[in-house]
Amino acid sequence: MYTSFLKTVLFSLMFTLGAIGVSAQKINVASFNPLETDVTALTSGMKLDFSGNKCALIKVATTERDLRFEVGALGIVEREDQNDQHPAEIYLYVPGGVAKISIQHPVLGSLRNYDLGCKLKAGRVYLLELTCDQVNTFVVDYNHEQMLLTSVYPKDASLIINGMQQTALSPGVYETKLSFGTHKYRVSAPNYYPQEGNIKINNADKAHELNIRLRPNFGYLTVGGPSKFDGSDVYLNGKKIGVTPINQMDLKSGEYTLMVKRQLCDPYTQKLQIKDSVTTSVIPEYIENPKYVDNSGKVMLTAQDPESYIYVDGNLIGKADDTHELMLECGEYTIEARREAHRSASRKIYVPSGSFTPYHLPALVPIYGKLQVACEPQNVEVWIDGEKVGNATSVFPNIKIGEHRVMVKAQGYRPEEFTVNIEENKLTRIEKTLIEQCNFALTTNPSGAMVQLNGNKVGFTPMMMDLVGGTYQLTLSKNNYKTIEKKITVNGKTDDMVFTLKRILTKPNEFYINAGLGFNIKMDYSPPSYSLALGLYLNDFNFEIGAMKEFEGDTLYGSIDAGNESTTISGQFENYSYSATAGYAIRPTRNTRITPRVSANYHYTSIPEYWGNWDYANQCWSVSASLGVKFNWAFAGCVGLQGSCDYLVPYMRSDNAKKIINSFPYFSLLDTGVKIGLGLYFYL
Repeated sequence: MYTSFLKTVLFSLMFTLGAIGVSAQKINVASFNPLETDVTALTSGMKLDFSGNKCALIKVATTERDLRFEVGALGIVEREDQNDQHPAEIYLYVPGGVAKISIQHPVLGSLRNYDLGCKLKAGRVYLLELTCDQVNTFVVDYNHEQMLLTSVYPKDASLIINGMQQTALSPGVYETKLSFGTHKYRVSAPNYYPQEGNIKINNADKAHELNIRLRPNFGYLTVGGPSKFDGSDVYLNGKKIGVTPINQMDLKSGEYTLMVKRQLCDPYTQKLQIKDSVTTSVIPEYIENPKYVDNSGKVMLTAQDPESYIYVDGNLIGKADDTHELMLECGEYTIEARREAHRSASRKIYVPSGSFTPYHLPALVPIYGKLQVACEPQNVEVWIDGEKVGNATSVFPNIKIGEHRVMVKAQGYRPEEFTVNIEENKLTRIEKTLIEQCNFALTTNPSGAMVQLNGNKVGFTPMMMDLVGGTYQLTLSKNNYKTIEKKITVNGKTDDMVFTLKRILTKPNEFYINAGLGFNIKMDYSPPSYSLALGLYLNDFNFEIGAMKEFEGDTLYGSIDAGNESTTISGQFENYSYSATAGYAIRPTRNTRITPRVSANYHYTSIPEYWGNWDYANQCWSVSASLGVKFNWAFAGCVGLQGSCDYLVPYMRSDNAKKIINSFPYFSLLDTGVKIGLGLYFYL
């Protein structure tokens, strides 16, 4: 009964002290809509962006905390978390023109580059409603870890473990170190069905391999036919998707209406059912309509600018790097050459019946605006669309209108890339302050320590750090080593950092052998004893069995009451002691341990060969209980000093033991008083 109770208590405590992990699915956007009647961004809540223009306001409807938002290079001007005025909304003030938003949470994972569906307008208010899947809990053991190697297909699929987005080691390959226990994973990719499940981690000796191949939720469309019909326009659900031939185009599974158009032919239509992983092949039937053939002419179209595109009545014919011959019904048409950031060239033409007429469109004239980038520090390089154009503060006069990717960079600073929109004959001015780029190597001795910055896991040593200048809370942790927590301040001149981890010599789980000396202090001198003990620590719970024997037994001379007569005795007694101990350890430092404990002890005394009328059937023994404390100091990888102090109280004695104690008060059975031990212990 006692053993069963002890097991129940032990396993309950182990699971109570186990680490609780949290997992979740992902952050979802339920809806995003403009609030047409909300004028917060124009009245009391009006904010100005870095260029002095009115901000757009995104009201994020959520009760979740610790959410982080990014909107790209334009940046967030101001953020207001939930408060008394808006308890279930986060206010994000952003510049006009923002089109995407990324959301991160330390437990719920991340939603990256969510397309808002439009560019936000300055002074307008928008509502972004978030939903988060249910959080689940599970038990893990943080004292043991195993490497998880995950291969995914397609290679751009994302992996989420316990709600945290993982970073790919290489395309399609993830490497993650996980604590023992059950972990939840989710693999997802656009146009594929997601896959999720649980994985059990319990073997530190080898890596666990997980291979996930997602099932596509799309099929393939091929539209072909004789080569003489190449170039026919192909439409799906009324939207042009290209020209024939179309080979293995990916399409989301579902129903579609296909239409193929060709000059002088009736349109071809067909209903399609696209199925997962299945190729649907279509060969259109081209039926010439006599009314088109008899009333048509041929034109040949070319353009001076080979990078332009040729249109007829607004319909794309093709790129101007090739000659295009068309059969057109008799009538009037508008032919046009277009190119982004250029003025288009167009002309009206008339196609008579049976004619063949070439037409050539002239070179297109580019449309320019101006750009000026003011930047700190000095000597900042400006790159536009991947080409270096000069240094900051200069005015760049001949920048084609439209959106351009601009990057500013300087030695010792983090490059910054952003998008600008250049307007015709206008000067666009951008002001930027570069942040010091802090690149340095972080290593530990030994390596393999987990690195956390401000509580967020960033990798394992050795690793290259790429940080924004500032102050961070650095945490380095590794099994069986003392965790290092330190505030670090980094800037562009920060040197490589090296930390030495100190091994924890007293671990929560270990097996040990103890050998030493023991002293039993009563009222008189007691001979020293030698002792031997075997024990283990299991999650800091201590269980030990031990034995002790005096170097020299007690020598007794005198009379003893043996019933109805008194017997004169002389001889030497040898005392033995056996104990079973249980306790719980406290580890104040990496190499010391204090273990309060309780013990049950059995004591036995040997009887000399001749003792007069001694009752040999009744041996000399006793049982005691003790309360004490054990001290450990580990000074090497597997060796340490151990000391103990226990107070013993006798619980039960045999009749012969009582006779000796009554006749010789100074005699000790090792069952009472203070027991002190000192020795070495060897542990694994």
